[in-house]
Amino acid sequence: MVIVESPAEKRKKLLNEIEQEIKKLPILGTDLCVLTIATNIYEYIVVPGMYLATNILGLVEEHLTKLHNEGCRKLMVLLSTYGGEITFPEAFISRVRDMGFEKIYTFVLDTALSAGTLLALLSDMILGFSNSTLGPVDPQLIVGIPGGVRAISAISVKRLIEELIPKLVKEQQLAKEDLVRLYAAQDLLLYEKALESINYIENILNERICKNVNNCDELKKAFLHEALEHSQPITLKQLKEKRIMLGKIIIIDEVPEPHKLKELITSYRALIRYLFTFESVPGGAPGTIKAFVIGSKYGEIVGQATLVAPVVAPPKQEQVAPKL
Repeated sequence: MVIVESPAEKRKKLLNEIEQEIKKLPILGTDLCVLTIATNIYEYIVVPGMYLATNILGLVEEHLTKLHNEGCRKLMVLLSTYGGEITFPEAFISRVRDMGFEKIYTFVLDTALSAGTLLALLSDMILGFSNSTLGPVDPQLIVGIPGGVRAISAISVKRLIEELIPKLVKEQQLAKEDLVRLYAAQDLLLYEKALESINYIENILNERICKNVNNCDELKKAFLHEALEHSQPITLKQLKEKRIMLGKIIIIDEVPEPHKLKELITSYRALIRYLFTFESVPGGAPGTIKAFVIGSKYGEIVGQATLVAPVVAPPKQEQVAPKL
């Protein structure tokens, strides 16, 4: 009889090996442990449309307690995500610091967008491959629409109210009462929420991140003010070439020594993809998927979510004459 090792056990063993190899990097030190925070980047439309949420901090803490108890004072987070709540990165960093970890490093496995990017920027160092991808941190407002929910860029709402409407008024030579009606047609509460979320990100950049970068204005342009698309990719190689964060980015495939570390992380990344793509949800309702995984050498905690059907306009009803 042949006993096949489960993918979860393989991931657990790989994380242990990855941790041992990372400890060999002189710049990081030996008092370091590894934690995975990975969300499902293959099924984007889910409830609640995000994964990095404050309610998973308790799950993360279970692993952090074990890691800290064995003497780890530095934490390496293997990260793969499309993002989540804008408050998660700051809450996560604060929780890790409060538990006694002195340094927090981020290794971008493949993609860390939105709140994932903010988490990486808040960490003490960012590691990854040349094509590991960050993205804009412009907040997305989740609003209800007929048949579901929709994410709207806070930056686009701000531009609409402050730039596009005044421009339209000027070009069309609208009267004051027309301008009032035009503004009333927009959701000014949404505009207020957009300003609040943008100011929150601005404050984090100014107070927490820009102190450790070379050119804060360039950083804000790249990640906030001049972002055209929320999913607009910025690779670690591009970011390093901009020379905004000198000394804070290590591209692992540009370093000649850690061949084994690269192979281990590549294998682990493949198994994370396998987890979300092929590992079934036992007893799950139709449309249930694996949503996120929190992992370390001690095991995994996996969360689930339910897919949201895309919003489809109802078919037009044909007019039928009444029958006698």
